[in-house]
Amino acid sequence: GFDAWVKKCDGGNGWKIEQLPGDHGRNIPLPHVQKYFVTSYESCMKHQMITLRDHGYSDQLMDEVRPDIVVSDWYAARFDCGCQYQLCVRLLSKDYIVLQEFLPELVVIEQWSDTEWR
Repeated sequence: GFDAWVKKCDGGNGWKIEQLPGDHGRNIPLPHVQKYFVTSYESCMKHQMITLRDHGYSDQLMDEVRPDIVVSDWYAARFDCGCQYQLCVRLLSKDYIVLQEFLPELVVIEQWSDTEWR
């Protein structure tokens, strides 16, 4: 659900969660994924804060070893709607200073495009 997320923008009919394949009509190519976030016809944005220390990453490990951090996300458009998708990942210091940012280009999927999960 939305327990770990903060809805920053909840336009149109807002965010909801659907059971796959739902109105989208296709399953994500990962069999353990059963639900997905759905946005509306206006801008919808969400964010979450993950404290790596809470997941076993000590300050010493992060400062000295600097392990790779891998983030993945799936997105798709419905067959009858276009969409825009943007992912931004920031590594913050304990004082919330941005140490590193990953911000790929905005993805635009036109209406009547394929409904492939990417």
